[in-house]
Formats: sequence, structure tokens, C-alpha cells
Amino acid sequence: MRRPYGVAAHNCSSQRARVRVTFVGIVLGPVLVISGFGLYIITNIFLGRFRRMPWEFIALSTIGGLVSAGLALARPSPSTVVAAFVTEGLLAFLYWFFFSFSMYGPREDRPRVGARSRRSACLPPTGRSTTRPPAGESVAC
Repeated sequence: MRRPYGVAAHNCSSQRARVRVTFVGIVLGPVLVISGFGLYIITNIFLGRFRRMPWEFIALSTIGGLVSAGLALARPSPSTVVAAFVTEGLLAFLYWFFFSFSMYGPREDRPRVGARSRRSACLPPTGRSTTRPPAGESVAC
């Protein structure tokens, strides 16, 4: 009986066929993470596309992290493990940039709804003509 095309012959049925990890497979994860961040920067600079949350670029970079981690788990070798660590480091930087450092993070200079700002605390209360606080209150302006 002939084997189908592409099926390798094994000497023992317990042996797994070794699949060689190519260079493209190793660098695919880091390239996807870097391209997601690069596309975000390019579209902001050249197309003027500013959105509240750029989910498509985050998704592309996350897919790169998943591909690299999956490859390192499926075919553990020094090169795939190093590529996975580099990819996850780049992905951590990207998440930090989007959610903490950039304009998408929460602002500290804007007071919350209902909070009194320092400027409004120095204003005289309604109906008073003096700027001094009432007796017993001290306001640092």
C-alpha cells in the first residue's frame, strides 16, 4: 500500500515528526507587535487619525504576542523562547504606552465630577462681597 503524498515514513510509531522552526516563524511575533505600533504612529502622523482607543492596532500587536508565545510552547527551542520574551517585552511597552503614558491614560489635572477645585475654593460664597472665608474655615488659596 502506498502512502499519501506528504506523509513521512516513521521507523517507530511513537516517534513524532520533528518540524523545523523557520526564521520567519521566529520573527513573526515581534514583527507583528512592532508593525501594530508603527501603523498606529504612521496613521496618526500622516492621516491625522486620532481616536480614543485604537483597538485594531492593539489587537494586531496582541496577535503577535499570542503567535510568539504559542510557537515557543509548541516548539520549545532557545530561539523561540527568546523571541517570545522579546515579543512579550515589546507588548508590555506597547500596553504601557497606550494605557498609561499616552493621551489615552487618565488625566491628573482634571478634577472629578462634583469635586471642588482649588480655584473654586478661593472664590467668595454666593451673596458675599468679601473674599475672606467665614469664621472657623481656613482655605489655602
